[in-house]
Amino acid sequence: LLDTAAAGVTLFNSSAWPRYAEPVFLVGRTESRWLDTKGLPVPSQLTDGGCWLAPSVLHPLEAVSFHAAASVAVESDNPFHYQEGQLDTPLYQIRWNKSGQLIRIWDRQQQRDVLAEPGNIFTVYEDKPLKYDAWDIEIFHVQKSRMITGLTAVTLTASGPLLAEVSFQWQDGESQIRQCMRVYRDSPRIDFVTDVDWLATNQLLKVRFPVAIRATEATYDIQFGNVRRSTTWNTSWDYARFESVVHQWADLSESNYGVSLLNDSKYGQAIKDNVMQLTLIKSAISPDPQADQGKHHFTYALLPHAGDWRQACVAHQAWFLNETLSVMPGILTKPLVYPIRLSHPCIQLDAIKQAEDEPALLIRMHEFTGGRQQVTLHSDYPLSRWVECDLMEQPEHIHTDSEPVSLSFLPYEIKTLKIYFTD
Repeated sequence: LLDTAAAGVTLFNSSAWPRYAEPVFLVGRTESRWLDTKGLPVPSQLTDGGCWLAPSVLHPLEAVSFHAAASVAVESDNPFHYQEGQLDTPLYQIRWNKSGQLIRIWDRQQQRDVLAEPGNIFTVYEDKPLKYDAWDIEIFHVQKSRMITGLTAVTLTASGPLLAEVSFQWQDGESQIRQCMRVYRDSPRIDFVTDVDWLATNQLLKVRFPVAIRATEATYDIQFGNVRRSTTWNTSWDYARFESVVHQWADLSESNYGVSLLNDSKYGQAIKDNVMQLTLIKSAISPDPQADQGKHHFTYALLPHAGDWRQACVAHQAWFLNETLSVMPGILTKPLVYPIRLSHPCIQLDAIKQAEDEPALLIRMHEFTGGRQQVTLHSDYPLSRWVECDLMEQPEHIHTDSEPVSLSFLPYEIKTLKIYFTD
């Protein structure tokens, strides 16, 4: 399928949602000019270690090739403006203090502040639970805390037509934090790519963002859906849920504006009043006295948005942070034929795989917004029949008609389909 000798790359969008102008990093590529299959130029930006490429759109479950072309001197507008303590982007005005804490994020499009107080503050709490040192976090940990303020360096490491990066470095005792704040021309996401060399014990590291949002409930992403939790501690139940499990995102929204905190590998968040906190490192000493010692790499992102999390497609942005576009060397030798075509803003595609015990394709999806949805699936191959199954792939409803596959989803419903193709 791929001509790997050709000077180009193929990008694959594995999600069920289109991705617009999303920069993808091509490691080690030094070409500054790229063309799509129609010969049209694709925005790109050279940086240390490779090149950023931003196709205008990649449709769901689509693979597209891009050709490296001979470099031509072209003046590219740089929409980012950096000076000491501030970075202006097409979407934000960002300011930070001498401790590296963000003191202002001004949303240019919505004309409002994102932060109520300084944010992106690394906070260390004493973490000595009554038992189960590596598992429990007690509510009294908040009584003993300190902020990391030992900023040692700030550097603009990238700035071009697609994105800009500012690197921060902190020292805290023997531990060190290096972070790249990445902002984009077209995306409202503010990414914080973080490397930590952690050498503390019984210390709980969190990052906090006091946001300019007033809401009594926050929404947390979980498997196959989401849950809402109170942001106030008025009852014993609220106190017991001072920290909540979260998969890829948590959101705090008013009716017409909100802020989401996304992550790629950290699964505990606490939102009290207007303060959003993400737990990063625990460093317990039992049963493993060396737990969490050493190097960590993770990314979290702040996503201010108009409307609530549904209208802003927060789940899409969180998925894109976790599942970047796949990059394959080479050029497609012929158009691909796709076994399934699906696109719906409220339906997440969870899996496509071979059925366990017969020649059929298994597809699992779920509805994640809490509403009823009507979905249609298509295939480039002729279908003979399709079957609705349970989670164990046992048939429940057999449909003898072929395309299109029409499905009705209840709120938060999981559906598993078994697709049979004509021989």
